[in-house]
Amino acid sequence: MTKKIINVNSFSGLVDIYNKYQRNGMIIELESTALLLQSANFTNEEKAEILLMGGHQWHLRMSSKKAFRDNILKILAQAKLWNNNYNSFEDLYKDVDKLFCKTKYIGPLTKYDIAKRLSNSIMNPCPPSTFTYLARHSLDGARILFGEKVVKKSAISMLIKTSKFTHYFGKMSALDIENILCINRDTLVFLKKKTTATITIDILQTCHCINVNIKLIKKIQEFFDAISYVNRDKIKYRKLT
Repeated sequence: MTKKIINVNSFSGLVDIYNKYQRNGMIIELESTALLLQSANFTNEEKAEILLMGGHQWHLRMSSKKAFRDNILKILAQAKLWNNNYNSFEDLYKDVDKLFCKTKYIGPLTKYDIAKRLSNSIMNPCPPSTFTYLARHSLDGARILFGEKVVKKSAISMLIKTSKFTHYFGKMSALDIENILCINRDTLVFLKKKTTATITIDILQTCHCINVNIKLIKKIQEFFDAISYVNRDKIKYRKLT
């Protein structure tokens, strides 16, 4: 596996590394998901699986994955959120939150991931802008920057105005801020102390992983080949059993 070790000693240096090596995975995730959800080649049930199993959800324990397939996928397929239009990311997220407010295994991170992928896939794209949505590791990253008075240790999710991050990341988008906080949370500890950090860049960070059943993997691959999707070779597939 190809790896690259880079030293970084400033937030501007971290932004450069992120833009050069780490950002591409998120771009491919949003782009490829949009192509799949907008296509008439896939059923609502398949689109639900594509929408849900795109990223962090792979790491959930097996019992949770089974619950996703048995319950949550059915809810998503029936809701057909990819057919709706929204005026803002906040409106979209509210619908996702309302849809899963009483559903087991769905937490703030999964809701954000669903809304994030949808925001780039609907007729009028509406990515997060005014606020940066934080959960799990991105929340840890924000806590390092702002301290526990702002980001409570007990918090499981939080919204912070995107403009609050300008001092650290310049005019970076809300999507990128959430991503850079998540990926580089350990690096932020060193930069906050104004000491040099070492970042190991893994080739997988330039890719997007799609985690679906084996029949759907084949169908997705055939679809991307048929439309000559430029990033199809940068997508990795993990088979769900």
